[in-house]
Amino acid sequence: MALPTDLYYISYFTNQCGFCKKKIHEKTDDIYMYNDTPFCIEECREKQLRVDEENRKDELKKKRVDSGPVTMLA
Repeated sequence: MALPTDLYYISYFTNQCGFCKKKIHEKTDDIYMYNDTPFCIEECREKQLRVDEENRKDELKKKRVDSGPVTMLA
């Protein structure tokens, strides 16, 4: 059972889109979720998915560069 403080947090947390920051009315608007973040429309959620995917790719490239060259043993 959700406590009143939990309901306040949920209401506060879901009041704006995680991508475009548009206000979301939880009683009248659909809410699209991704990684515990609300989005006002599916397109905003998809845009965030693409941003996160690019960030993951960049992190992998950085880790490969930071780890130095790979040497092969004969």
